[in-house]
Amino acid sequence: MVNISIGTLLLLSNLLINVYTLEQYVSINNHIGFKGQLIIYFYNAAILFIGGYLLYFRNKIKPTNYLYPVCIGLFFFIIVSEIYLRMNRSTFVRQTLASRILYEANFKDADILLGESNKVKVKFYEYFLFSPDKYSSRTINFTDYYGARHVPHNDAIKGKHLTVWIFGGSTLQEETTSDEYTIGNSIAISLEEKGINAIVRSFGMGGYQSSMEFVKFTELLRREKKPDIAVFYDGFNDAGNAVSYGPGNMQADTTMKQRILIERNHFAVFLYSFNSIMKNCSRLYERTFYNVLNKILFKTIHFRFIDIYNTQEYFDKTLDIYETNYVMGKAVCDKLNIKCYYLLQPMIFTKSPLTTFELEAMNEFKPGGMKSILGMQYINFMDRFYKAVKSRMKNKEQWYDLSGILNGRLENDFIDEGHTGPYTGTFIGENIADIISASYGKEK
Repeated sequence: MVNISIGTLLLLSNLLINVYTLEQYVSINNHIGFKGQLIIYFYNAAILFIGGYLLYFRNKIKPTNYLYPVCIGLFFFIIVSEIYLRMNRSTFVRQTLASRILYEANFKDADILLGESNKVKVKFYEYFLFSPDKYSSRTINFTDYYGARHVPHNDAIKGKHLTVWIFGGSTLQEETTSDEYTIGNSIAISLEEKGINAIVRSFGMGGYQSSMEFVKFTELLRREKKPDIAVFYDGFNDAGNAVSYGPGNMQADTTMKQRILIERNHFAVFLYSFNSIMKNCSRLYERTFYNVLNKILFKTIHFRFIDIYNTQEYFDKTLDIYETNYVMGKAVCDKLNIKCYYLLQPMIFTKSPLTTFELEAMNEFKPGGMKSILGMQYINFMDRFYKAVKSRMKNKEQWYDLSGILNGRLENDFIDEGHTGPYTGTFIGENIADIISASYGKEK
């Protein structure tokens, strides 16, 4: 029995070592990929089978006597692995570029922000589907006004004022900084300094591109009093989503989950619900079976299809869709007497020179990096898109190129291809306010 227990302990220790390996090398982007994870799973299963086989025949024992210590060992393995992965998660988070940039910038509420940044939930809305749910915390707040980020300076605006709606993706949602340093709040402050009182509604939502923003914009126009100014802050998701999911498409995970609901695939809905619940309950499950079941349900883990959409045909279609959204949005604004601004946002590949920190972020897309699943082909597609868009749109009315506004800055602005650090939004917001004040004029 002693030999059996020792043998079982050795086998389970092997499993624990491999869980550690998964945690170290499988990032949120699943760096080693689905096949790599399957290899580890089958390797561990083989070790358990071979070890059990040898223990059983060498000791000439009843199967039940072997199964008892194995089951007990598995139970403790699961408990120890779960505790380890949960404890290691906070350490892993502190090591990411998104957290390091906060500490290197001496951001005063870094620890609080990191604890609150991933707690914002998503709420369903008709037509434009989803936006941030109402959320309150010390650093990050979202209102119940269609998921708009709280703009602290709005509270200081009294009397006659303009209304500004600004639309964008996660780079406008800005969970990488607190309310006071967001683009929206910076616009409000800067406009007031220029003599323009404005209430700013910042509608940033992760995954949104110009197509989804147009839908949300027109839906809000049907439901609310129209704004005086509408700003569309885009580029990142128009290019990144196009090469990942197809030109003008939403994120593939969103559309696939909608499909199983609309097509009434109840078994798939059940499996998806079970998988999501287990992921939220267990870090060990998240690192093991979660991706396997996702693969079965949706035929993909990463929901990205870069090899399919990285072609000239889809590239040209991406440009056409971006321009069409501009034409439709501007037509609506002109008809309703709304001043609109279409802004091409800055990206890490449009900034020069890059800091050492930002070069590290770029290297994550190269082989061996945490984002190598996307690869440099992802960056290259977006870079080509930016160059083509600037050439096609440069003479369009109310279209502005902000892609180079961070050039020459010595600060660490980017944590990845487009998301920015805690203070960059202030600088971007000031530049947007300059554009608005120069063309709109001071409030009379």
